[in-house]
Amino acid sequence: MRFDGERLSGRLLVGVETGSITFDRRLVENVSVELKSIVDCTNGQPLAFLEVDSFPAPPEPDELLTLTPGYWYGADVRFALFDTHFTGPALPECFAGELRLRTESGHIPGRLPLRVERSVKPPPPADAAGAPAP
Repeated sequence: MRFDGERLSGRLLVGVETGSITFDRRLVENVSVELKSIVDCTNGQPLAFLEVDSFPAPPEPDELLTLTPGYWYGADVRFALFDTHFTGPALPECFAGELRLRTESGHIPGRLPLRVERSVKPPPPADAAGAPAP
């Protein structure tokens, strides 16, 4: 996963240990895969973050995937979480949260706790003359 201070992106791999699950293989952010319970990992305080609503068309039959043990499915996901205009000027260096997959029937078969640190660091502040700090 990669976190640039505003967006979290990466490849999500889904598998099952027992039974089977059927889900939308499009892995639409905030519909079939979502991030919840986002807190600052330095102090545990909840963070204001964007939850962008999506209203995709219902999945076509060929967009539904049933996984059984021994099989995996992967897709790239991207969450726009923070924006200085909407969530405030301070972008977090690190956050913790919970990644959830929602099945085609709406139930959540698993939750994955995660902790993410910013992979792209902001430039150092400039001094009074406008030169970057050493």
